[in-house]
Amino acid sequence: MAAKPLPSTMVGWWALWLAAAVVLYPFYWSVFLLFPIEVRQFVVVGLLIVAVAAIVTGSLAVFRLRDRSVLLVTALVLMVIAAGIFALGELLLPH
Repeated sequence: MAAKPLPSTMVGWWALWLAAAVVLYPFYWSVFLLFPIEVRQFVVVGLLIVAVAAIVTGSLAVFRLRDRSVLLVTALVLMVIAAGIFALGELLLPH
């Protein structure tokens, strides 16, 4: 059986859109630079929450609902790697 390119469940689509919001933030980050620094801190926290939500919903779709689309699994793996690198960087080089 060939692998599906797109998610087949609603949870899979949610995970994909949440992951896209996190991955594409460099393209809309310049808009947030117009806000004061206090507001930008909340944006970063919100982005972290969206990233965790993308990982949780992606894991739910892949492991519980058996949605094995190529795009969803790739996005989930990239999100976990990015979150791991971010966490490792914060542990090794705190600011």
